[in-house]
Amino acid sequence: MGPNPSPQPLAPLLPRKPWWPLLHKARHSLPEITPLQRDLHLPVGVDGRLRLPERTADDLHETLVAMQKMLRITSERLLATSAEAERTMVALQHLTARLDSTLANPALARTMTHLDSATATLNTMSAQFTTTGARLDTLLAGITHGKGTIGKFATDSGLYFGALGASNSLKALLDTLQKHPGKITVQVKIF
Repeated sequence: MGPNPSPQPLAPLLPRKPWWPLLHKARHSLPEITPLQRDLHLPVGVDGRLRLPERTADDLHETLVAMQKMLRITSERLLATSAEAERTMVALQHLTARLDSTLANPALARTMTHLDSATATLNTMSAQFTTTGARLDTLLAGITHGKGTIGKFATDSGLYFGALGASNSLKALLDTLQKHPGKITVQVKIF
């Protein structure tokens, strides 16, 4: 390719596209920007107005199309997101209404009162069980150490063997009475 051709007027370079009226209007309404054009090395026509080469116009067109597509997608997503947020808010309102009606129900208040009294009763019973358990521990410790009748019976072997002997003697007496019912006589004396 040869050197870059000199800038040509905008109208002959650009085919008629949907954005042409907007660009044409902007071209004719912009004030003279010759100092800025010179500093940026922008192409300027004989009349001192900005002239865009065909490639720049096509790039602008592609940029506008891309922006339009991006805005359309963003708009669709925004609508979908707002619809989802609206559904979520409606569901939250329904849930809140159900929770309010549940909490306002008199039966729930009565149930909570009954639960409070049941909890108090269980606390009292727990304290009584603790006291009873401590007493049983004390009683069993005394028995283990031979205190009281049951403690002595549990720890003293002499008492055990004496009771065993008395039990055996009583059994022998009963066996004899069964074998010979009339042989033993009983005498009762009164002063």
